[in-house]
Formats: sequence, structure tokens, C-alpha cells
Amino acid sequence: SLQVYYVDMPGYFSLLKKRSVDAFHPKSWFTPIVIYSMIVFLACFGDAIMSYIAPVVVEKHVSNTLMMGIIIAFSSFVGFFCDFLFSQWFRGKQYSFFMVLTFVFAILFPASFIFAPPIVATFLFAMAAWGVYFEFMQFSHFHFIHSFVSKDQHVQSWGFLESIISLAYLLGPIVATQLIDLHIDAPHYGALTFFASGMFGLFLFMRTHRKHH
Repeated sequence: SLQVYYVDMPGYFSLLKKRSVDAFHPKSWFTPIVIYSMIVFLACFGDAIMSYIAPVVVEKHVSNTLMMGIIIAFSSFVGFFCDFLFSQWFRGKQYSFFMVLTFVFAILFPASFIFAPPIVATFLFAMAAWGVYFEFMQFSHFHFIHSFVSKDQHVQSWGFLESIISLAYLLGPIVATQLIDLHIDAPHYGALTFFASGMFGLFLFMRTHRKHH
């Protein structure tokens, strides 16, 4: 049978207006999800720079195209197993655990290119670190949103976070091309700076939100 639903339109529009004000009011720019997104922006900006420069460096030192493909794909291979293992090993951990390890392994990525000799073993280690920290960051996003954001704001928060991430990957390669003109190692130091800045911001955030980690 046909059912008719009546909607209190004035109340409905007032609810929409209230939600819009809450979402875009200037005070909301300092909410945990916004601050966390800025920290993630720094991590992804560094990742975007390394995503551009890493294949360039590997190609410069590895003449075999098959080996180069294996090296580049190794990060995805490691990440594939991390998806399964992390969910079993780190049950009950908070976002802070995952995000701290994200930055630890992220720093190892450019550091290995800077301080270790340019050999296959170094490149495989760097790719493994890449795969590990990328998966740690995905786990951090999930736990952060479920810890800090109410369920009715999950979609909005994920959308905002993904927009910030996309912006980082849009701007990162542009900056990388400018850095590589200075020196082949300049993008590595640039990425290292972004990762270190993100970790510093994370520690500041954790100090003001202790109860969530």
C-alpha cells in the first residue's frame, strides 16, 4: 500500500542550516579532524615528493628494467602483507600508535637514499619502508575518525581528509621537479623535512589530546 510521509520543512531546513554553520564556522577550522588532516597533508606531501624522485634514482643506478620493476613493485608487495598482519598484530591500538610509526618508517624512506649506498639492497629496504608506512597511515586514518568524529560526521570527515590528501599529491610532484633542478638529493631532503615537520605536529597534537591515545 502507498505510504505518505510528512516532513516538517521549516525544521528540516533549520537543521541543514545548523549543520552547515557547524561545518564551516571559523571556529571549526581548529577541530581535531582539521588539525589531523594538516598533519596528514605534511606526510602525504613528503610521500608525493618521494613517489616522484624514487623511480628516477632507481632507474639511474639499476640498468636492468626487470629488476627496476621488481624494486618499485616491492613496496606494494610489502603493503599487501602488512594489510593482513597489522590487523592481527595491532588490535586495540590507537591512532597515535599507527601515526607515530608512519612517520618513523616515512623518515627511513628518504634517509636510506641519502645515507646508504645506491645498491639494490638499499632500494629494496627503502621500498619496504614505503609500503609499511603507507599501510600504517591507512590504519591511523580509520582509528582517528572513529575516535574523534561522531558517526553522523564520518562521511564529511572522510571527504575532507581525502581532499587534503589529493591536494598534497597534486602539489608534491610540482615541488619535486623544482627541487631536483637544484640537486638530485634535494627532493630527499625536502621529503625528510615534511616528514619531520609532520611528526613534530603530531607530537604537539598528542600532548593536547592525551585521552584519545
